[in-house]
Amino acid sequence: MTLLHPFSRVQIQLPPPTGLRDEESKRPYVTINHVVLSASPSVTTDYVLIICYGRPTYRLALWRPGDLCWTKIPTLEETYAYYHMIQYFNGQLYINKGRWLVSAIDIPEPSNPQPIVKQREVVQMVGLSNHTNQSAHFLIEVSGELLFVQQLMIVKDVANVSKTYKFRLFKIDAIKGEAEEIKSLGDKAIYVGCNASIAIDCSKFVGVKPNHIYFTYDWTRVYTEGDDSREIGAYNVEDETIEPLNQGISGFNIVSPAIWVTPSF
Repeated sequence: MTLLHPFSRVQIQLPPPTGLRDEESKRPYVTINHVVLSASPSVTTDYVLIICYGRPTYRLALWRPGDLCWTKIPTLEETYAYYHMIQYFNGQLYINKGRWLVSAIDIPEPSNPQPIVKQREVVQMVGLSNHTNQSAHFLIEVSGELLFVQQLMIVKDVANVSKTYKFRLFKIDAIKGEAEEIKSLGDKAIYVGCNASIAIDCSKFVGVKPNHIYFTYDWTRVYTEGDDSREIGAYNVEDETIEPLNQGISGFNIVSPAIWVTPSF
């Protein structure tokens, strides 16, 4: 298992996944659902790599440079408690657990190979449940703030093809345990998808539109629910319009789904 820089092709060797396997799933492999870094490996060796792995029980584990094996976080093992998105922010790991609950944990110290980590509930997102349509949720740091992003979709026909029609943005105050809806990203743009979410300064990238949300389809829904929408687009936060970005793209690859890539770690 390696961490690959897509442009320089530099690879960082990670411990084998053998120690992450369990008897519950009976699978000969380990499913890595999400990956986050506390800092750029291109800049420093003082960073933590955190993964959300496994199904149907979703677990968390971390690795630091020099570690020979993964450090599991056992107190966060809960059957069918899906960590929809994880985000490193201000020295803590934030978890979008069960869609509407945002929690935080402290990152264990390197000297503790078997950490006992307590989970702190930050905020319960109230009033976002959408029973008639579908939604996806993301955590992302933008301009020093932690945002909760909700992607709203509607099923268009009997073929179970979903279509994005709106995004909502909420700024999370981890101290007060509150969430405030916001209506603008300013000069920033964010990219969301099935793995990590990122925010960028549009002035540093040609062609990237400020105050936009770039999104891809959820390839896991194609695999599990037969949703063949393969939707890729750019959402204008100001006027709530969507520009499709996947014209001329056909076919679906379960091995290599659509992802966003930035020019550096």
